[in-house]
Amino acid sequence: MKNYKKQIYLFLYISLFIVISSFAVLFFNFRKQVRLQNEILKINMNLIQADSLINNLLQIESDKRGFQITREVYYLKNFYTIKVNCNINIANLKKNIIADSDKKIISEIEPLLQLRIVNLDSGVVVFVTRGFDASVKFMQLKGKKNIRELLNQKLELLKNNLLQKLGENTSGINKRSNQNLTGLLILLSIFIMLMLVAARTFRLAQKKIIKNHFKFNEAQSIAKIGSWEWDIVTNKITWSREQFRLFGEDRKTFDLTYEGYLSHLSEKEQEHTKALVKYALEGKANYTVEHEIKRKDGTSLMVFEQGTVLFDENNKPTGMFGTTQDITERKRADGELLETQKKFKEIFNNSADGIYQSTIDGRFIMANPSMARIFGYDSPDDLLLFMTDIGEQLYADPADRKRMTELLSKQGHIENFEVQLLKKNKDIVWVSESTRIVRDEKYNISYFEGTLKDITERKKAEEQLLHLSNRLQLAIQATSIGIWDWDIANNNTVWDEEMYHIYNVDPKDSRTITEAWEAAVHPEDFERVNLDLQMAIKGDKVYDTGFRIVWKDKSIHYVKGNAFVQRDQYGNALRMIGTNTDITERKEAEEKILELNKSLDQFANITAHDLQEPIRMVSGFLGLLEKKYSDVIDKDGKSYIYRAKDGADRMSILIKDLLEFSRSGNKAAKKEPVDFSIVMDLVKKDLSIVMTETGATLFIPESLPVVTGTQSALYRLVLNLISNGIKFRKKDTAPEVTLTVKELPDCWEFNLQDNGIGVAEKDQPKLFQAFQRLHRRDEYPGTGLGLVTCKKIVETHGGKIWMTSEQ
Repeated sequence: MKNYKKQIYLFLYISLFIVISSFAVLFFNFRKQVRLQNEILKINMNLIQADSLINNLLQIESDKRGFQITREVYYLKNFYTIKVNCNINIANLKKNIIADSDKKIISEIEPLLQLRIVNLDSGVVVFVTRGFDASVKFMQLKGKKNIRELLNQKLELLKNNLLQKLGENTSGINKRSNQNLTGLLILLSIFIMLMLVAARTFRLAQKKIIKNHFKFNEAQSIAKIGSWEWDIVTNKITWSREQFRLFGEDRKTFDLTYEGYLSHLSEKEQEHTKALVKYALEGKANYTVEHEIKRKDGTSLMVFEQGTVLFDENNKPTGMFGTTQDITERKRADGELLETQKKFKEIFNNSADGIYQSTIDGRFIMANPSMARIFGYDSPDDLLLFMTDIGEQLYADPADRKRMTELLSKQGHIENFEVQLLKKNKDIVWVSESTRIVRDEKYNISYFEGTLKDITERKKAEEQLLHLSNRLQLAIQATSIGIWDWDIANNNTVWDEEMYHIYNVDPKDSRTITEAWEAAVHPEDFERVNLDLQMAIKGDKVYDTGFRIVWKDKSIHYVKGNAFVQRDQYGNALRMIGTNTDITERKEAEEKILELNKSLDQFANITAHDLQEPIRMVSGFLGLLEKKYSDVIDKDGKSYIYRAKDGADRMSILIKDLLEFSRSGNKAAKKEPVDFSIVMDLVKKDLSIVMTETGATLFIPESLPVVTGTQSALYRLVLNLISNGIKFRKKDTAPEVTLTVKELPDCWEFNLQDNGIGVAEKDQPKLFQAFQRLHRRDEYPGTGLGLVTCKKIVETHGGKIWMTSEQ
């Protein structure tokens, strides 16, 4: 029994020992597994920090280039922010790194990183002080390139070490899991309770692992970064939950293979991606790519993918793992930023105002072309190079610069600061300056920036306006112009002293001004004048009218009225301000001139008729003499008869042309709307025979304007000009005359072009002088009054005429 007890106790002791030993093995394996899992998390965090450091270095270089291209301060600010992030990345790596070999690499990376950042800072300084090309040359120095390449090599070495450690820890976890399973089976065969306890402990550990895995997935979701792993041997791909979300796929139905992944790319991107993967598997380059993926629901995303290849001992690729980051929003923001920068650059370069940035001590940082133009420099670079002290070189009075700086310090900005500045040639230019202070993160003044508007012409105009205002006041007093102001909303009218004089109204009259005005306007003109006022108020026409008024003594006077309407922001009329001028004497003079012109026209017609009659008689009898006595008259006699008859004919033409010339200058002739199409129809009709005989062609626009003038005078004008184009033609060349019309802001420009003989430049001043001829009469007959008549008609209509020629 005693031996049995000993055996029982021995069995119990042995069983207890086995249980304790198995439990100890399970416990220590479990702790090792948890430690390895924590190390995996740290390694994953270190990988993320390493990737972030690499991305930050790329972003620093991108922002540096952006600043060099656009000089946009936003890039410079982002540049300094990311530098801080790089230091944070290094600090986190140093804090969380595990292996001594990795710590050594970190210790090598840190000084290289600092040297790289210093080089980038120096590159920015070189760019600001010496320009873009100098900056590029500086950054391409061998020492700078060696630091960048060595830093990249160290970062890649660190990533490979971390990835290798990640693989080793994963294998270790798997191995410990198998050992735990064996221990659990042993414990289950020995004692079910211990098995249950061990299982419970294991489940708690698994919950912790799952919780850590869930946190990792959440971190990926927040950062919009999915992870993936590709087993090249089996062509199986493992995706994280965020990776599935990015591609819009369901893990239960999607064929997760390399081909399935490629199906989310366009054909062109598939070929590009295959090439990049091939280079990566051959060890020629890292796998990094930005491309568009098509999601299952038809939407698209822009993603940035990077991966690392795993090789076996024979340097054969066995797998590949990496990350996919959603960069859609960043790309959209970059596009919007580029568009904004493009628009800003257009505004900057094309602005009529000067735009600049300057340092506190008086040097320009940048300036636009208008800034250089205002001060007489060939280019912004010329201005920046020459201007080393703004206060002394630019300001006509350096004290103004000091005053402006003091105002800026107090207010932070100034608007429309008017000051005299010096151009390159020392001429003075007036500018209106609006400037603000730009501060850094510590609220220290970084620089000034603002705009300049050249107001020199405005200043001159103000001075002239001041003189003009005084002279205008004297002129108004001297020319008897009355001024009135009508407040439409309140129906209140104000007259100046001259208005009372023009209307012969006593300023102390008990009637209102409106009543006095209505009583004075001639009854036959009242309705028309009132309609003109109402149309001006509505905006249908400008108030510019003439009318009669009746004084107390029943005498009739003529008044010319002009006014403009002031309106609110909605276009409603608020008031009218205008003038009245007594034009009675001018009207009476015009009527006398009209009567005189009628008399002169009658005299010219009678004179022309009376002169034509004897000339026709002389010409007729000479013709009869030549015809009847041609047999007895010798050669000299016939020559005398021919010359006498030719002189009589030319005298007849001259009288006719003189009559036309006298009529062409009648400024008092009634002006009315004239359809130029009708004028041209009359001209074509009258020239039809001549055009047929000469083979002439007349080109006329399909649409011709309606102008104000006298139809008969405009007809004679065009007829003379086109006749000249046909008459002065080249031998053996059919004449061509082309009419073109162009609308200008305040008039119509008519251009008549022909293919004739032209006029020498030295003879062109004679064209519009009376009786000036450039050719013999036997070559081109005429009196020399045609173009003079044309000039008089044009000037009578308020225009001008000229001629250009090519021979």
